Amino acid sequence: EKLGSRRLLLLIGVDDLSPGPDAPKEAAPEEPAKKAVAPPTQPVQLTLEQALDLQKALLAGFVAEEFQAKLRELHNTQQKGTRQFNNERQKVFLTVQSAVLPNFGFEGSQRGVFHMMQALSVFGGHPEFDTLGFHLNQALGLIDAPTDQQEPAIAEAPAPAETAPEEVPEVEVLVRHAVKEE
Repeated sequence: EKLGSRRLLLLIGVDDLSPGPDAPKEAAPEEPAKKAVAPPTQPVQLTLEQALDLQKALLAGFVAEEFQAKLRELHNTQQKGTRQFNNERQKVFLTVQSAVLPNFGFEGSQRGVFHMMQALSVFGGHPEFDTLGFHLNQALGLIDAPTDQQEPAIAEAPAPAETAPEEVPEVEVLVRHAVKEE
């Protein structure tokens, strides 16, 4: 669909909103001292060893007493589950992430965290990676600490190849296009 007389457009997942080379001058809104935006770089790809090192570095920061004190203070001063709590919690998380991520080629920002999560997603299912992920979530307070009986069960869980596959019901997926091509 052509934009026509529309003046607002929501773009999701776009890194650079600067006008193109043939955009008319009036299309670019006047902005006071715009920050320089680094051009998008190639996504960071990690080896399993690097991914594990990244997790270990994050875990070391998240279990540090200074970080845990900030997290406890947040839990004591903000109502859990509110937007304010979630925003403040992300800021606390970023205190460690912003120091660790640049050592592995990511920005020390929310964008860097997003790119890190994308890069790490390929290692899901690896036992050591999943165990470290579990401990990270515990340190962040995202899951409750296990009882003494629960933690060994994680290490002793059978590998995915050893478990019998569950019967999966058939799923039908219907895709409709929101915009018709002309």
